[in-house]
Amino acid sequence: NGRCLDHIYPRLSDIPSAGRGAFSRRFIKKGEVVITSPLMAFQKNHLEEFYDETNKIVPPPDFESRQLILNYCFSHPKSSLALFPLTYAMLINHASARKGSNRLPNTKIRWATDHAETQHLLHSSVDLVLQRKATRP
Repeated sequence: NGRCLDHIYPRLSDIPSAGRGAFSRRFIKKGEVVITSPLMAFQKNHLEEFYDETNKIVPPPDFESRQLILNYCFSHPKSSLALFPLTYAMLINHASARKGSNRLPNTKIRWATDHAETQHLLHSSVDLVLQRKATRP
């Protein structure tokens, strides 16, 4: 049973220099799921690994190119793990543009709890999550 993915769409933000953002197609009620998304897990230090045409590790390019992908990930500063959404969820900046809005966050991240695999991952270490990901076909 699927979930609707068309509640939001990408477009350039009205905020100067903000880039793209996610915008709602229709009114979304408080507590309603805006979008679901699978996440690609990776270790942040993998952004330090760059290879040349001979498969030899070379120094990474400038900081900005590594930082850009992290801008679209869910992570914690003290964690080595980054989670990259594979849908427009990465474009949500959590601000409301409604009249009278104070532009404070109006959405939150919730981990799915209705799937057996999710329950396992919610109670696993980062190493176990990455190990499980690496052993999948």
